[in-house]
Amino acid sequence: MVLSTQYFPSTNWMQMFLAQPDVQIEQWENYQKQGHMNRCKILGAESILTLSVPLVGGREQKTLVKEIRINNATRWHTDQLRAIKSCYGKAPFFDYYFEPIEKLLTKNNGWLLELNMEALALLIGWLRWQGSVTSSATFLNANALEIPIANPQLIIPNSQPPVYLQVFADRVPFTTGLSVMDVLFCQGPEAKNLLKM
Repeated sequence: MVLSTQYFPSTNWMQMFLAQPDVQIEQWENYQKQGHMNRCKILGAESILTLSVPLVGGREQKTLVKEIRINNATRWHTDQLRAIKSCYGKAPFFDYYFEPIEKLLTKNNGWLLELNMEALALLIGWLRWQGSVTSSATFLNANALEIPIANPQLIIPNSQPPVYLQVFADRVPFTTGLSVMDVLFCQGPEAKNLLKM
């Protein structure tokens, strides 16, 4: 399966990923603004927060994903870590997952694809996925291959997003489409079973 890269992917993306024995991450496609290549969503006490990795050249560029550089002149990682602590500091598994995420974000990766692949490596380890993941050697164009990458229901019929107890369940209705960080912080090792399709 061919998937576009995502920054701390959504649970839907992760479900598709985990259901495959082998995945190629497309590195030859053009960057798509307003997508999840450099953004993820987490759940705050009152609403969804979007974490965004700033890019050199801004979001309007027409550049290959493998050539997208991160703008480390800003304090983006400090702001994101503060937001993650605010949203998940009281989650049952916060202490287990936060430190590796903090190390990754403060590492100051220069390239978006490198950051995303390192985040994916953390997730693979935590979710104990045994498949093979590589970056594409040439442009594979998932759309031309008729591989739907946005809707897991089209790939595996009757698949459902995982439902679990979220941090602010007493104030906010269950929210889908969040980063896989949400299910990890809330459910820990059980996340692997929840993400099975």
